[in-house]
Amino acid sequence: MTEPTRIARVAVPVPLARLFDYQIPGSEPTPAVGSRVQVPFSGRRLIGLCTAVNPPDAHDKLKSVYRVLDQDDLSDIEFEAELTGFDELIRLLTGRRGRTEEKRRARC
Repeated sequence: MTEPTRIARVAVPVPLARLFDYQIPGSEPTPAVGSRVQVPFSGRRLIGLCTAVNPPDAHDKLKSVYRVLDQDDLSDIEFEAELTGFDELIRLLTGRRGRTEEKRRARC
């Protein structure tokens, strides 16, 4: 009997105002909403945040999650996103600095 496809909807730290769907391989646990996952994106490996599991409107053609990095439950993520700005929140939670901050640090 085949296992049903598990899907994670992921926010990645890129300047696109949308979320991306990824298949969760059988070797990985189902991530909690708010947990960090490593995913392929445009030829790179990025760390993103799981925003939903098995969304009803998931896409058909899916790439696979590389790894589920933790199981943190950040159920108040929507509230934080409203206060901080979604893209900035993703950068903070995944450990990526904004480009201007990186440039500023390089000058020092």
